[in-house]
Amino acid sequence: MNLIFDIGGVIVEWEPEKIVERFHPNKNVRHKILNQILRHSDWVEYDKGTLTLKETASRGALRTGLNYDLMESFMHSVPPNLKLKPETIDLIHQLKESGKKLYCLSNMNLESLNFLQKQYVFLELFDGRVLSCLIKMVKPEPEIFKYILTAFSLNLSETIFIDDSKLNIQAAGSIGIKSILFTDILQCKKDLGLLGAL
Repeated sequence: MNLIFDIGGVIVEWEPEKIVERFHPNKNVRHKILNQILRHSDWVEYDKGTLTLKETASRGALRTGLNYDLMESFMHSVPPNLKLKPETIDLIHQLKESGKKLYCLSNMNLESLNFLQKQYVFLELFDGRVLSCLIKMVKPEPEIFKYILTAFSLNLSETIFIDDSKLNIQAAGSIGIKSILFTDILQCKKDLGLLGAL
C-alpha cells in the first residue's frame, strides 16, 4: 500500500489568517497581505518555483502599496509558522513500521522547504518526495499527480492520497487516485481504516 501525504495543513500547520495576525497588528495591512499575497495567484507561482521570494515581494508591494521591506519581511516570517503536527508524525511512524510505502506531494516554495529540512527530520521518513518548487508543477494540476505516480511506479489500486484541500482531492480523484480529505487526525485514521490501510 502506498500513502501520499500533503504537507501544509496535514503534517505541518498552515493557517494563513494566523500567520498574518502574528506578523502585523494593523487590520488593514493584514487584510492586504492575506488577500494580495497569500491568496493571490503570485503565491501559487512562488510555490511553483516560477517566482522568487524577491519577485513575489516586489509584485506584492506594487499591488498593495505597502513598502517592499515589509513585504520581504513577511515572506521570511512564513516558514517559521510551519509547526509540526505531532499526531500526524506519530501516524506516519505507525504506517511506516507496518510496512507501508510513504510519499509526500506538496505545494511548497523553496524557502519553506529549506526551513523544514533544517528544522525537522520528517522528510526523511518518505520513500519519495515531490515538491512543487522543484518540478515547476502545482496541485491541483492533474500533471503533478501523474508525475508522482510515474516517478515512483505507483499502482493506482494500491495508492491513497491525503490532503486538506477539496480541490486537490477532486483533482486526484479525477485520475483515479483514492483520496482522503484531511480534517483532523481521528477522521484521517478512521478513513484509512475503512480503506484497509490502518
